[in-house]
Amino acid sequence: MGGDSSNAGMAADGAGRLSQISSRTNQMAIDAILRVIPRGPDGWANAALEAQVVARRMAQVTADFEATIRQDQG
Repeated sequence: MGGDSSNAGMAADGAGRLSQISSRTNQMAIDAILRVIPRGPDGWANAALEAQVVARRMAQVTADFEATIRQDQG
């Protein structure tokens, strides 16, 4: 039984780390998008849309991973 709780703790720790990595990855992706966009109204609007898409995808992947970890624990 002790091994099960240890594995659950390790999985939860992994999910927490993934969430941190996801946040940093989102920040880096947004920074990269902002560095290469054409200057002007359309460039900024398109960059904002792309950043939003990237952030949503990363958030969904992180949520899916965390749900899988929780399901495996239960």
